[in-house]
Amino acid sequence: MSCNSDLIAKTKNGAVQGFHNGRCLFFGGIPFASSTAGEAKFKPPQSPKSWQGVRPAVFPGPAIYQNPTRFEPFLGPDPQPQSDDALCLNIWTPALDSDKRPVYVWIHGGAYISGSASFPLYDGSSFARNGDIVFVGINYRLGERGYLHLKHIDENYAGSGNNALLDHVATLKWVRDNIEAFGGDPHRVTVGGQSAGGGAITGLMMMPQARGLFHGAIIQSISLMSFRDLELAEYATKTFMEAAGVPDIASLEAAPMETLLAAQRVTVRSRPPWKQATFQPVIDGEVLTKDILPAASDGDLVDVPVLIGITSEEWKPFQFFMNPDDVPRDEETFVNFFDHLVGDGGELITTYRDIVGNLEPEEIFAAAMSDWRWRGPTLDFAARLCDKQKLYAYEFTWKSPTNDGRLGAGHCVEIPFCFDNLSTTSTPYLIGSAAPTALADNMHARWCTFIRNGSPNNDSTIDWPAYDKRCQATMMFDVDSQIVEDPHPERRTYWENRN
Repeated sequence: MSCNSDLIAKTKNGAVQGFHNGRCLFFGGIPFASSTAGEAKFKPPQSPKSWQGVRPAVFPGPAIYQNPTRFEPFLGPDPQPQSDDALCLNIWTPALDSDKRPVYVWIHGGAYISGSASFPLYDGSSFARNGDIVFVGINYRLGERGYLHLKHIDENYAGSGNNALLDHVATLKWVRDNIEAFGGDPHRVTVGGQSAGGGAITGLMMMPQARGLFHGAIIQSISLMSFRDLELAEYATKTFMEAAGVPDIASLEAAPMETLLAAQRVTVRSRPPWKQATFQPVIDGEVLTKDILPAASDGDLVDVPVLIGITSEEWKPFQFFMNPDDVPRDEETFVNFFDHLVGDGGELITTYRDIVGNLEPEEIFAAAMSDWRWRGPTLDFAARLCDKQKLYAYEFTWKSPTNDGRLGAGHCVEIPFCFDNLSTTSTPYLIGSAAPTALADNMHARWCTFIRNGSPNNDSTIDWPAYDKRCQATMMFDVDSQIVEDPHPERRTYWENRN
């Protein structure tokens, strides 16, 4: 490859050469930390090694080793190579100049065990081209590499249960030190993430190590609003090490990748999909000192503008990989399920029939699970935070026609719209081939405006008020988007009264 000086950026560790993808400049696979192979697998991230000459950066970096995602039926395959040397980032930028553009750092989701920054849905070209934004997508440790709590075994592994969060901090420090070389402003950084990525952002909002490294947050579809306690973290460690057949950390570090991935499957499947995950951030007393909702109440979160929301039918895609026998298809099964989950399933189904109509138990189940895992906790978080800092709330209601309409306005369906990526290899699985472009134009523009200004209000005729406890103004995104005060008050009130 010939070196075009117009496509070379100089980082503190060395020069990288990108390419023009027809829409913007792209730089892929830039390391923000050293390899995590061997003894480094469960240790905090270390600074990347420097290099001589110009490093080609024309391909996305590899993802961390992982099992195939359960979401593949409606997201499509992720063909990216995998490696232990995967702490890297991809950058989309309008130009290599001194304009100091706002920066958007994206943390992908994937239930804390899968995903990559190079997934087609996360192409940042539209942010660069339409918003004049420098977009940064990051690969970080997942599963046991990101969240295996080992301090109770060896004090030298303090923080290991939150290695993924430490990877995020390392990324933000790299952005602070290097993003000007890519046309970005280190003092105008917004972090964004969906699902597990949104969960990571709430952790960053609490961490002293991340203070001053970002200036706004976009949180999409975060589930349950809670982190693991030490009991669950130690259970996950015990289950994992037994499944891997390793008696100690040295054996764990030396175990082959296939062994670790097989043990990860066993550990994940040891708890049903509606329970709190075995791999996710842990309240370890060091990296994280308390859970997210108490932290929000106590004013422990960094004071930055927040854009937060859900899809209206979050749970629906999860029914694809549930054991069919676990999906309630009659009233008795529904009642028994919620008796064990939250208590008094009879009251719950009666209440929901009054609210959502006399639907089949399977549909009522999807509504109740969406509210229990997403709507209720998200609104609780918003209520605790909105009197302390600017917060804007949304709900995505457009229903996908794919899979005979069974996805509905489910988990992940909003992503192509806020990214303005309606024509990727993933979108036929998720939203079909005729998704409304006007909805994508609207959502994407609002995201870009928030990243630029800390508010989603632009030249649209619809004013988007900040969320407060009095009116709970929420942008309802659909073909005809509108502001609604306190959408679904009966459902919100029901879960408030149960907590």
